[in-house]
Amino acid sequence: MATGRRAVAAILGAGALGAAAAAVWASQKGGAGQEEGAPIATEMRTALESATAASLRSVQDEVAAAAAIPQLEAALHNRVDAATIQDLFENEAWWEPYRGRAVMLTAPHGMLVTRNAPAAGLAADDMAARAVSGRASGRFAVTGDRAWLEAAIAVEQADVPRWSLLLARPIDGALAADWAKAARGELVVSDGRRALLGEGAPAAATLIGRESEPVVVDNGAGFVATPVTLAPGVWLWGVRALPASVRESKATPAQFGVLAAALAFAAVVLILTGRRQRQPTAMPAGPLPGTPPTFQPQAPLGSMVGVEPLPRTPVPAGSVSLSRSHPGSMPTAIAAAGGEPQVFGRYTVIDRLGEGGMCELFIVGMAGPEGFQRTLVLKRLKPEIARVRAAVDQFIDEAKLGSTLIHNNIVPIYDFGHVADGYYIAEEYVVGRDVGQVVQRHVERVGQPFEMRLVFYIAHEALAGLGYAHDRINDAGEPLNIVHRDVSPGNILVSALGEVKLIDFGIAKAEGRVSHTDLGNVKGNASFMAPEQARGLNIDRRTDLFSLGLVMYYALTGEPLYKGSSTAEVFYAAASGPSAERLARLGKLPPVVAQVLGRALAPDPTDRYANAEEFAADLVDHITPGTRNSMATLLNALFGPELRPLSGGAGGAGSGTSAVRRKLA
Repeated sequence: MATGRRAVAAILGAGALGAAAAAVWASQKGGAGQEEGAPIATEMRTALESATAASLRSVQDEVAAAAAIPQLEAALHNRVDAATIQDLFENEAWWEPYRGRAVMLTAPHGMLVTRNAPAAGLAADDMAARAVSGRASGRFAVTGDRAWLEAAIAVEQADVPRWSLLLARPIDGALAADWAKAARGELVVSDGRRALLGEGAPAAATLIGRESEPVVVDNGAGFVATPVTLAPGVWLWGVRALPASVRESKATPAQFGVLAAALAFAAVVLILTGRRQRQPTAMPAGPLPGTPPTFQPQAPLGSMVGVEPLPRTPVPAGSVSLSRSHPGSMPTAIAAAGGEPQVFGRYTVIDRLGEGGMCELFIVGMAGPEGFQRTLVLKRLKPEIARVRAAVDQFIDEAKLGSTLIHNNIVPIYDFGHVADGYYIAEEYVVGRDVGQVVQRHVERVGQPFEMRLVFYIAHEALAGLGYAHDRINDAGEPLNIVHRDVSPGNILVSALGEVKLIDFGIAKAEGRVSHTDLGNVKGNASFMAPEQARGLNIDRRTDLFSLGLVMYYALTGEPLYKGSSTAEVFYAAASGPSAERLARLGKLPPVVAQVLGRALAPDPTDRYANAEEFAADLVDHITPGTRNSMATLLNALFGPELRPLSGGAGGAGSGTSAVRRKLA
């Protein structure tokens, strides 16, 4: 009897201990670790919300730009049939940027065209009801087993029935990879019943059905996860490995399993021992037989996608880049008196871009042996200005300085010369637009300025060029102390390939220049000028960094920080520096932007970034991989066929775009 009672007690004790172990494991798997996992989940959720919102805005930008394509508007104005529109979408070059998107085009009487997708889950009347005239609306949606980003816009034309356009991009592996890098983890897209994307991830089976939980911590598998709602019934899970310190502080399922097995084994030994003994004896000293060995924590969750920051060095530029922009068809050449093409030395003029107080700007062609041709931008000192020695010296300085600045983020000067009626500079021809033009078009088409990621990318690339110029030395190894002095939206170009390039070092301050600016003789754009520059005081590289901060503010808000009813008022504001009221505007921007601009725009230069590299270091971690491609896509979406490059030599020019008249320094 005693032996039987001991056996029952041992079995019950082992069962209770095993149940306790299981309960502890359950708490560890589900609840314990929440405190450590919550900050990680919050960080991931913020990153994913920002990345997905940026992707959705990108599709909204696309549909707004697509709806404004003149050829599409003309086709609908002429009420062409659906087959013709379908043919245009499939074959015309102006639709090339959108050929990879699902498309729906509707009119009041119903669907006109749908292609590339099962309408992204929308009926024609649903899309038409959501589309807003002149402004793109966007959302996430699911069709079958696929998730999409959709954006729609309605267009009103005189004497033409309202029509609506929808573009949809699938949430595929490439897009998910960008999001995963932003979150520094792994992704799973679910509808609460199955994984729509990332079904092969080790965490997928654990997470499906738990979308209502803001944080899921699994210490056994070593991960923390959090869901972000994309649309009703669609969730995006961010999954990241737990830090080793958190995993090691928790018992693993293997340890609990061994503990339960050890307890059961101890109970069996106790029962068998009791059967052989007439009288109970004291337990021997030392560990119980079967004490579990020490186990190492399990390996972290596999297949984690980490983020690699953009390289500090600029991405190599392509052979096609831009120097000044221009829209329309181009004449073969501008004729001089007598009907002959106008020439400057070995250059034949293709088009005139504009003029400023000192210079005229032309698109020119250069021809050579065996059919060699090249298109450049030629900047000519006006004949009347060429008689002013100080102006000539400044122009010569620009040519000499520009010829030494060879960098991917600076438009290079290729040639300098003198003809009968004056001096000229030939520089790279870049297909694209300056930041001022891009921001203005973006606001017109989309109704809002740039997203932070694109602004940080533009600034990061501009800083690479500025840093190179700031650090230049002469042949004797002495610093040139170059300061651009006119960092402004009009002097930062974005090419059709997504490259960013600085132009116009014409008023730059540098050692060894022939021309000199007297103290108090202020040059530059007052709206983007540092206080010390506006006051005519000594300037250095930090002056350019302040100006770039003002450019960033303009790109993020669509308006300059300094505004006034006259140039004098703007100069006064610039000389005074950012007021408390102006600095308060920074607080309305995202915290990371406010922090960066707060330092860049410090009135006292000693409180600013010390150099371009230090400034760029605060931007690089907020620039997601692929941003350069996103910049190129946006530029092509906003300007489309206007960005068609010219080709031309002495004999003529190819089809191009009409000239944007911009003033020169």
